[in-house]
Amino acid sequence: MKRANKKIVQLSLYDEFDIKISTYNEGTFPSYKHFLFEIFYVLKGTGEHRINNQQFQYHTDELFILTPDADHQFEVKQETTVCIISFNEGFFSPNKSYAKRGVDFSEVFKKLEAIYYNVGARGDALKFDSERELVRSVIHLLAEENEKKRMFYYALMQSLMFILLSLTARKVQSDSLDITTVHSSQLTLDVIAYIQYHIYDNKKLSLPALSKAFGKTKDTLLRQFRSATGKTVKEFIMDYKLSLVRSRLLFSDMAIADIANELDFTDESHLNKMFKARLQITPAKFREMHNK
Repeated sequence: MKRANKKIVQLSLYDEFDIKISTYNEGTFPSYKHFLFEIFYVLKGTGEHRINNQQFQYHTDELFILTPDADHQFEVKQETTVCIISFNEGFFSPNKSYAKRGVDFSEVFKKLEAIYYNVGARGDALKFDSERELVRSVIHLLAEENEKKRMFYYALMQSLMFILLSLTARKVQSDSLDITTVHSSQLTLDVIAYIQYHIYDNKKLSLPALSKAFGKTKDTLLRQFRSATGKTVKEFIMDYKLSLVRSRLLFSDMAIADIANELDFTDESHLNKMFKARLQITPAKFREMHNK
């Protein structure tokens, strides 16, 4: 297979993520490794996206999410220019570089975590409906602002990234649910967003707190949530927490005790117990096995 010729312009913003514009001619994209995941937006061009032996067509103005644990390959049919946003291990560092620069990306990070939890290994593009033009505009603005670095650059990049990840997180979450009615869909999405936003505060995740926040009885909220997700609220919260534990074990050097404290487990022993019950392995062994 002919390898695609390419031209890349990399626009580094922070240690936490990079934005680059790449142009590929006819052929196959070279394989490469990336960290957490990438948002891959086709600015122009057509071709084929192959993932884990499945094939999907790509077209202009389509967005893909690439995960590091899947085998991704793109074959160009017509010259293709893409905007690639790569999220790095810096988001998990206790000494986040953006904090030192007076910029608060904590809200961006929460959306990043939500996408990471829900995305799975999918090779097809995210199909935005009414938000399609907004996503397109935000991507183009991110690339333009990052290249020109004009006045209020940092504030604009923070806001644009948050909008993009909010729209992407909502779409990924919606696609991952087995929804039967519009009403239960909106309630469930709202509850999930609330849980993910407050995942570091157990008091706000209690059933009384959830019931009060959404004006529903406990039974109604639990019934509709389980019908849409196949999980109880308690199961969803623990699964989400453990997915965040896994990401920190894989992508950071945080001590297990610090991870337990950050995610509001009772202590390290409690985290070890819950992690082993779900994954049949201790956090320490999990980290050792994947860092070889």
